Amino acid sequence: MIGRQHRRPQNCRYRRAKEYIMDYQTRLNSDITKEIDYLASLRKQRMVADLRTELVYGSLERLADMICNTVTDWSHPCPVLPLSSVQQWHKAREIVLADYEDFGHDAWDFARHYMKTELSFGYACYKDDIA
Repeated sequence: MIGRQHRRPQNCRYRRAKEYIMDYQTRLNSDITKEIDYLASLRKQRMVADLRTELVYGSLERLADMICNTVTDWSHPCPVLPLSSVQQWHKAREIVLADYEDFGHDAWDFARHYMKTELSFGYACYKDDIA
């Protein structure tokens, strides 16, 4: 009886931790979807071109940060991302290159470089932390 009582709280803690992680992933995926919708909506809004450019760059930077937060394994030089995150990143690429012809390629190059830097930094932190 004592052994059972001892195991039950650990199992509950594990289950709560797992539920928390799943809830975090769900919220993060929802935020990524909202950011992509926002990115697509910027083209339809009336605004000065410079403001639109700044908002697109900012949106891509936030999106890259959110996608970096979905990394499932930092132990590789090329961190492992869930397929859904890669698909969302590709969707953002399609939107930027198709909808923002005047600055889309430059914006996407910026976003790719930013993502690469963030992933490299995350891997370096992981490596430094376990060394």
